Amino acid sequence: MHPWISLTVLICGIVHTELSTAHPVITYSNVTGSRTRVKAVLSENFPDPSVIQVDGVWFAFATSGNGRNIQIAASSDFVNHKWKLLKDLDVLPDPGPWAVNDGNIWAPDLVELVSLLCRRSIFKTHRHQDDGSFVMYYAGPHVNNTSRHCIGTASSKSILGPFAASREPFACPLYEGGAIDPAGFIDPRTGNMYVVYKVDGNSLNTGGGPCNGPGLDGYYPTPIRLQQVSKHDGITHIGEAIQLLDRGPNDGPLVEAPSIFYSEKYGLYFMTFSSNCYSTDLYDIGFAWSTELETEFNKSTHPLMTTSMGMVTGPGGADMTLDGRFALFHGTVGHDGSQPIRYMYAAEADVTGFDMVVAAIL
Repeated sequence: MHPWISLTVLICGIVHTELSTAHPVITYSNVTGSRTRVKAVLSENFPDPSVIQVDGVWFAFATSGNGRNIQIAASSDFVNHKWKLLKDLDVLPDPGPWAVNDGNIWAPDLVELVSLLCRRSIFKTHRHQDDGSFVMYYAGPHVNNTSRHCIGTASSKSILGPFAASREPFACPLYEGGAIDPAGFIDPRTGNMYVVYKVDGNSLNTGGGPCNGPGLDGYYPTPIRLQQVSKHDGITHIGEAIQLLDRGPNDGPLVEAPSIFYSEKYGLYFMTFSSNCYSTDLYDIGFAWSTELETEFNKSTHPLMTTSMGMVTGPGGADMTLDGRFALFHGTVGHDGSQPIRYMYAAEADVTGFDMVVAAIL
């Protein structure tokens, strides 16, 4: 077993592992650290990575690339750059009848239903049986309007797929610009399951340029919304979606790429998100917090990571581990025509009260 990985819990017949409490060597702190550029943990075009651990193996899933609808990479060693791109796998060969199957699937996120349900027992809530399936959330172009993306869902018995897509989209507010960047979350305080996502209002902007500039009416809203779902399938809606935050004066045309975790130590919910335009050096990672989940979040007065911090150019699309201690994110290393080439990086975060900083780039 690698020294950074330790066995923590055996429950429901499945072994779950987490990163140990031993810290790797800190290479950067946005309070006191150096400004030396760091290496990517995966030197491939791998935008919008999400992270999940299954039976001691870490998996990352990313936006379309390498001829695959969904890219996948794996690592037995999260912190020491031992990630391998599994180029022969396309875990989502068909995104569903509502979506255009043109290799333009964005920002996938995966949840292991049995893992989440078993984890509820750790917080002393009642247990449910489940079949050990996985649910994937992703965004794809809608057949009725290919300039708009909507959120889809798909299920599989295996983390490696293939995932079978649902026939209807999960969230599809086309009149608001569509919806993208879904991420699953289970509230350890209640056991309730949710999906957080972005309404893609900047797709309605008419000013042109990267991510579309403001039109005569300014920028359109890009609210981050939270939808409760059934904990049995991770798909069926419960109630209406709730707005958690929206773009502000410092966010440029948008906020997007939300990822939520709960700090048991401080009793706070944290959300990381990106703002500004993904194809520019202004793209960054911010965070917000709340004492309750189903309410407006409070944005921090300082970002978590920016290009100006000198480590990674255009950092964004971060996804947090369940405990909020580690994250995968992408950074821009060049451009292929009008599109940025984005490698995958890993970071360690540190939460103190209402504040959150990058403690280390791994």
